[in-house]
Amino acid sequence: MDPGAMHIQMPAAAAAATIQEYYSSDQEKKPGATTATATARPVDKTLSGASDLLKLLPTGTVLAFQALAPSFSNHGVCHTANRYLVLALIAGCALSCVLLSFTDSVVGRDGRLYYGAATLRGFYPFNFAGTTREERDAAFSRDLSRLRATALDVVHAVFSAVVFLAAVAELVGRHD
Repeated sequence: MDPGAMHIQMPAAAAAATIQEYYSSDQEKKPGATTATATARPVDKTLSGASDLLKLLPTGTVLAFQALAPSFSNHGVCHTANRYLVLALIAGCALSCVLLSFTDSVVGRDGRLYYGAATLRGFYPFNFAGTTREERDAAFSRDLSRLRATALDVVHAVFSAVVFLAAVAELVGRHD
């Protein structure tokens, strides 16, 4: 630990009591507590909405691009080959934004987590060994053909790529 840093520690019992008081709905209302609860719930909804939005943004792809771009661009001293490499990196990252928009996970009846992709025919799990429809129906509690790609998924994929390309344009504009 840094000796010059300021360290603030909240007692665990007090923190647990505060959280428990906030989330208990059957507790008697105290004077002044109603305003804190009334204002805290819209804040929770706002933060929850922001959290859902952050899940949709291509932050991992932008981070990968920022990590790989200096190597591909020869640290800004671009020759013709480096320009093509950077264009290939941008295209590959944009393609990954689109493809990763269709991935998801589902928990099987055995409690294992299965990763897969939503297709037009339904959800296709990658790490599932069964090949027949009967095996798939027996392994999962829900019908995987109902978990198919929708128009909203396509819109999300396109806008994810657009946000990534906007972030790349901003990064390139900053370096010029």
